[in-house]
Amino acid sequence: MTVSYAWNGYEEEYLRRGRELTLPIGTVMPTLDRPAGVIDSKSGECIDPYYYQGGLGQNDADSNGYCLWEGFWLDAARRDNVEDMNRGLEAMRAFQQTWTWENAWDVSVHDYLTESWSKAALGDGSMLATNFELACAQVHDQFVGWDD
Repeated sequence: MTVSYAWNGYEEEYLRRGRELTLPIGTVMPTLDRPAGVIDSKSGECIDPYYYQGGLGQNDADSNGYCLWEGFWLDAARRDNVEDMNRGLEAMRAFQQTWTWENAWDVSVHDYLTESWSKAALGDGSMLATNFELACAQVHDQFVGWDD
């Protein structure tokens, strides 16, 4: 059975998962940007709520948390900080243990990330940088050189 939530259920799921994640020091989870529904322009009330599939809030939190670690790794590489690069790589690989990895991210995402981690372990962050550029705009402002 597919579970769906109105905005407040989605938001609750996102915030709960966000609190469970360990994030890089100095970073924060991005605020939500999905609409709650159709808002009456006069009253400000939600007159027709949007519904979100159960798990989407968790997926969005995991995705944002992952993006923060990817940005952390890229920032560490820019500073030639091998210790932080290793810490970031370990944190990114830990996302393989999440509900999102198992249930939401397609096998093509698994393959891409796994290959990008292998390259990053050798000091090549090109695939991480491509993913960060294309999939992580919501956290760019937290890293030097990426604040669009």
